[in-house]
Amino acid sequence: MLGNGKKNIGFESNLFTNKSDATPVYDADAVLYFNRVTANGGTLSTTQKNAVNTMVLTFKTTSAWSKTLAFYPFLGLSAATCAINLKSTSYNGIFYGGWLFQDAGVKPNGTNAYFSTTIAGYPELVNEKYISMCTYVNEFIQYPRAQMGAIGANNTWNIIAPKLDSSTVGRYVATGNNVATTVTDALAIKGFLAVSRISLANFRYYKSNVGTLATLTAGAGGYIYPNVMGAFGGYAGIIGNFDTARIAFGQIGNGLTDTEMISVANAVNTYTLALGRQ
Repeated sequence: MLGNGKKNIGFESNLFTNKSDATPVYDADAVLYFNRVTANGGTLSTTQKNAVNTMVLTFKTTSAWSKTLAFYPFLGLSAATCAINLKSTSYNGIFYGGWLFQDAGVKPNGTNAYFSTTIAGYPELVNEKYISMCTYVNEFIQYPRAQMGAIGANNTWNIIAPKLDSSTVGRYVATGNNVATTVTDALAIKGFLAVSRISLANFRYYKSNVGTLATLTAGAGGYIYPNVMGAFGGYAGIIGNFDTARIAFGQIGNGLTDTEMISVANAVNTYTLALGRQ
């Protein structure tokens, strides 16, 4: 008995759940990614897992998920874990040269560092001319360095890089064509950057989550060399224009519509914000 006539009321502790200790329910594909990171010696915080899970769920609101071959969250603080493709066990990337693996992303040394996605325009893509790729860099890319893409024979180009011009300084190059976008930072670009072609005459380039349409004619042939990040993949395997900007995320796959790419942009911006990578 308690004082003042109050009774001691008992209860069964197993009838109550401490919700703060409950295990989060994650998307199955996100869990497979977590397991691959762990298997390669990495650890992921709850914040990182939640950020990845939210990003995956957002990708799956459109066909961006099914059209993409590889998403690279760059987590785990090592080459073995940062190279892992979130989408599947195929197309794990390969780091070459000198890199720093940081909480904010992966940083190339600007001399010999590049990340090969192992994905070329042919035969990996449904059509080598119809490609999408994006990167998120939280440091400025400076001219003449390149951030992502590949070039091939017959003037076939797909790269993201600055252009030496006082007004149009973000160069996004489609297959056989040059397209420029105006940014406010002279001779530098930063943040979410992407390109996508869904038909011969429909090519879009993106900065942040704004898409700009360019009507172009595709080159005669598609490039066949693997796309890389931190530089661009060159003809006959030559890598050029090594970058120093730290990379927070990467994506590559078949062409995405404007709705699909903007969904990806929103997902990636939310992901980088959650991890303090902006």
